[in-house]
Amino acid sequence: MSDPQWREQFESSLPTGQPMPSKSSNRGMMFALIGAGVLAVVLIAVGAVALAMTMFQRPSSIPQLLSADTQVYATLTPNLSDIPNVQRLQKAYPELFVDRDSSNADEQLEELLGVTFQQDIAPWIGNEMAFAVSGLEEFDLTNSSLDSDAVEQMAEQADIAIILASRDNEQAQAFLDKQRASRTEQGETFNESAHNNVTIYEQQESDNSPIAAFALVQNNVVFANRSSVITAMLDRDPNGADTLQSSARFTTVKDNLPDTAVGYVYIDGQPLSQFSRASITSALTRMPPDQRDQLEEQMQNVDAFQGIGLSISVIETGVQFDTVMTMDLSKLNEAATVQIEEIRQPVDAAMLATIRDDALALMTFKIPSTLKEQIITAIEVQPGGSEQLAQFEDMYGFDLERDLLDWFVGDAALVLLPGEQMADFTLPMTGYFTIRPQDTAAAEAGMSRIAAAIETASSGEVVFSEEQLADASWQTVKEPFMQQSVGGYSFINDALVIAFGNTAMEGASNGSQSPITANAMFQTASAPLADPNGGVIYVSMDNVLTAYEDFDPFFAESEEAQNLKPIKAISAAGEPGIDANGVARARLFVHIGE
Repeated sequence: MSDPQWREQFESSLPTGQPMPSKSSNRGMMFALIGAGVLAVVLIAVGAVALAMTMFQRPSSIPQLLSADTQVYATLTPNLSDIPNVQRLQKAYPELFVDRDSSNADEQLEELLGVTFQQDIAPWIGNEMAFAVSGLEEFDLTNSSLDSDAVEQMAEQADIAIILASRDNEQAQAFLDKQRASRTEQGETFNESAHNNVTIYEQQESDNSPIAAFALVQNNVVFANRSSVITAMLDRDPNGADTLQSSARFTTVKDNLPDTAVGYVYIDGQPLSQFSRASITSALTRMPPDQRDQLEEQMQNVDAFQGIGLSISVIETGVQFDTVMTMDLSKLNEAATVQIEEIRQPVDAAMLATIRDDALALMTFKIPSTLKEQIITAIEVQPGGSEQLAQFEDMYGFDLERDLLDWFVGDAALVLLPGEQMADFTLPMTGYFTIRPQDTAAAEAGMSRIAAAIETASSGEVVFSEEQLADASWQTVKEPFMQQSVGGYSFINDALVIAFGNTAMEGASNGSQSPITANAMFQTASAPLADPNGGVIYVSMDNVLTAYEDFDPFFAESEEAQNLKPIKAISAAGEPGIDANGVARARLFVHIGE
């Protein structure tokens, strides 16, 4: 079909409100990746006849077709309905399981390729499918952003492939012939060539369409944005050194993702390093000398990136998303090495036992000792930064290092609790920050001076006064009209707590009496997470939705609320820091109710 016809049909398959880019930008990377993504999603979604368990019985062969320098690789199990533990997900979101009803996918396939799933794809599609990008070599960020010229440059470099395993080559070839005939009828023209006894078709004037070229390659249906991508596959030795399967960066990432993942994405670290280096180099030209020197010191660290992996797995109680980042620790500078060593210390799980079980959300983390040096350095490299800080300290009798940074180190948490009525306002939530400082006495003295500085800076409009709340002594600030406490700070069991809202102050005071660690929902949501860990993020979707419905009574009947109700909680945590092999691992878990 002609370019305008292709654009019109492609645009109609996009969600409402997402117009196609202009003709000129179609030649850019954005067009190519979006096009590839849409086609990949359609084909992956309807790949319904392959047995997913086969994927776990033998390694994927597709990485053997791809070059070792493949920069993005994504794969997904084609048939979600056949994987173990899928019942909750299927009951909560049946629309995800297109294999049960392929009518919507058929409509898009018919429009784009002139085929349907049941008749033209189901008879041959196998158990592997993937999307791959390679060939990105340079990043020109002279204008400090990915403008149209930079996108155009990336598009010209990129080699894009969509690969679908075939279990019946005769049927697969029939599919390729039918979609070519349909596209020819709509005005597209194709060049035909042969390479290693394989017939390759390539669309003329394709504008980097991800389905421009196609062929049947070693029991795989392959679409690509140019025929050279396919000829390279045919020439490549699947057991040789120039394959993605032989790449140490790829295998390290893959080996650290769960074996039971139904899909994963690999991103090579080299283009990430190149992009980061280009971004830093571009930024350096606009910085004062001191800031430039500091940023140049960080340049070395970007070369440490080796690869990133993302995967999705379905377990009995929900869906888990794993992330892996690999680094070459020998390429880090001394400052980064010191910081990595410190963050290998886990956050004390006892922090969670002080948080009340009706929390809407929480996050525990560690504030490193290197924070002081980082803040002071950041101030000093600013033009006039040191002088401005000295003036501020003299004006308000406050010493940043003595009164805050010297003791502001240790395990910390942010907690959101239910809202309350405050004067004429309804707060949808309240919350507090807490830290176990390394020197409680210094923290108490520092907070006293900080409170005095706030009173001075506000010309007496903000005044701290002592108040007892839930057996804890607080220094609180009251709103001026009804004299209701709006917030304050306290030291509870040697931990500093800074809270906003009366509910939060009371919750911080008595949280250990009904801790969230005894809550069944929290226990289920946190069970798949690393323990020990570098901190936990937890969101009680039940509590959040209840709080929001109190704030907006119409929300409960909305489509958004109905889509969110099956999700009972979301949790996330990573293993502490980066291990000795340069691997960092983290997991996000979505708990779906029965």
